[in-house]
Amino acid sequence: MWKRWLAVCLCLCLAGWAQAEAYYTYGYICGEDSVVIYEAERSDSRMLGCVFPGTPVTVIAHQGEWYWIHLDHQEQDDMLMGYVKADQVSRTAPDAQLPVVSLLGEEPVRLCSEHQHITRAMLEAGTEVELMGQTDIYWIVRADGQMGTIPVESAEPAQAALSLLNADYLAQVQQDEANRQAMITYAEEAEIRFGADNRKWPLQQRQEYGRLQEACGIFNVWVDEMPRSTELDQETALQMAKDYFRQMWGVDANAEAWQIYTAFGYNRMEPNARLWQFTFQETAYEESQFLMQLTADTGELYRTSSADAFMSARRKHGYTADQALQDALTEWSERLGRDVEEWTIEEQYDFAQTPVAQLAHYYENATVPKDWEVPVDEALSTARLGLMHRYGLEAEELDRLQLRTQAMENLPERFYYFTWSSWNAEKELWECLYVAQIDMGTGEIMTLSGPGEGNG
Repeated sequence: MWKRWLAVCLCLCLAGWAQAEAYYTYGYICGEDSVVIYEAERSDSRMLGCVFPGTPVTVIAHQGEWYWIHLDHQEQDDMLMGYVKADQVSRTAPDAQLPVVSLLGEEPVRLCSEHQHITRAMLEAGTEVELMGQTDIYWIVRADGQMGTIPVESAEPAQAALSLLNADYLAQVQQDEANRQAMITYAEEAEIRFGADNRKWPLQQRQEYGRLQEACGIFNVWVDEMPRSTELDQETALQMAKDYFRQMWGVDANAEAWQIYTAFGYNRMEPNARLWQFTFQETAYEESQFLMQLTADTGELYRTSSADAFMSARRKHGYTADQALQDALTEWSERLGRDVEEWTIEEQYDFAQTPVAQLAHYYENATVPKDWEVPVDEALSTARLGLMHRYGLEAEELDRLQLRTQAMENLPERFYYFTWSSWNAEKELWECLYVAQIDMGTGEIMTLSGPGEGNG
């Protein structure tokens, strides 16, 4: 029963490809000339290999005049797979005999899968093998019933066998080899000028090398480009990235402590998003790095790497979240010219959006008043009057204390949080004396507390 079900499923999967009467499993390359295996069912697609008449193939499916095949009758999908014309495959083996060659050298030769991932056998020098064709820099051969590939230098076929190879395919192989050599030469010359780490290469060299890689069939996810005249220049974008980094982490990415790698281009998954990309790497610790992408036209922050991962890498070297928070608070206070206690509501909220603040849960409930809510000055006046009335205070007594103003959101509540503190010289700290919470929506007093009381 299960075999019947499997057969039904297979027919359904192949329905778009094959007519039942034309589909079969095994066949052989036929004709008098070699056959090119293409990447797609088009003769203008890339040529994957060239095989001789008599080569066994497994027909997987077909569409129109094209068969989708892989080599051998063992149904091994790690062998060469691609498309050939339907009339180039026969149900029976042709009369033509495959060329036979002997392996060169003194060392054993690995008989591998097409991608060289699997070793099928070790063949001694002098072993005779049947030659079936060529793929890139490998001969396709069969020895003792095992089919696979060997390096082209491992066998030297007669001229009659070489003449069987398709001329267009050989031209492509030669062009591929020229492309590889051009890529290798360019990389060697660039390394001499700019160093072995291509992340440090100038943008133009990165772009040129990337295009040489593409010519060799190497397609990186990140595509290097050059910025247009309408887009941010490198110096401006780099300064913006440094400013973002300082705002997020409270760290000045100076040249002594940090290496910044610069790239410009796009991700193949997002081809319309042209980006400046900067990688901040701590010089002393290679794994401590933070990636940042900015839009090419405006410099808006587009994407960053994980803040948790970055902090985790830094923790390995004794840099804690607490330390990072203190460094950030110090840097912001110096830049604003005021101590933390004197920051405005808007400054508190901006700091709360930084990764280091979020990791440390600092100001995690910070918010800013909406247009329709009670202004902070009106709320403060209500808080002062409430405290003076409840505790019999004079305005001058409150004025002598250190006031700190915060806006918080703890849904469904949104409120101003005012504290008045005095400096304890003996303990060297600020001691909170009075607290007032004012509803941001109504302006009403929510809580008041004084010395020795809780905030409820």
